[in-house]
Amino acid sequence: MNITKELIENYIKYVCIFKIKKGFSTIASIEEVKQSTEELNLMYSSNGGVQEWLAEKLKLSLHELSILELSEALQKEQIKANYVFDNYFNNKDIIDNDFKFNKFKEFYNKYIREKTCKYCGVSEDELDEFKKKYSLNKRKNNSIEDTIINFQQENKYAKKNNSFICCVCNSLKEDTISCDEFDDIGKGISLMWQSLGLNCHFKK
Repeated sequence: MNITKELIENYIKYVCIFKIKKGFSTIASIEEVKQSTEELNLMYSSNGGVQEWLAEKLKLSLHELSILELSEALQKEQIKANYVFDNYFNNKDIIDNDFKFNKFKEFYNKYIREKTCKYCGVSEDELDEFKKKYSLNKRKNNSIEDTIINFQQENKYAKKNNSFICCVCNSLKEDTISCDEFDDIGKGISLMWQSLGLNCHFKK
């Protein structure tokens, strides 16, 4: 079975963003779905349930869906997606009480496309490969913040300030240092990554 990037992204969309595993009422609320909750129940309740609906959307058999869900590639992306989702919506400092799903989807799509540090320019993929090469993922207190480009809160999660920061810049950046002031530090970190063989480009 060929587990493509597109397949993983579609799974993430339905499971981690749309949260379809909560049930048919959640699925019925998705704009692209034309059936009501009652119609979905009639169609799928005795025929594989939510898993069958998801398999159809992904154009997989139930067996292929189970293989996908057990794959390391999907599990890795699912952890990231859940981390981004939880930090985006569950922070006490979010001031927009009418936060729409489309706003998060726009941010998440940006996350999928870019995945580069705002300050030094290192990409998530480059950082992951570097950590594997030097066995940095064996740290005792390893956490999701240590292994991915992560979402940093800036200005109460205002939409225009959504950004990504690598673990190195994130550990050095303090609230007392402005983004503009951190540019020189980011440039230095970018040069450090380059000296270690990463194709990293500082973006001012």
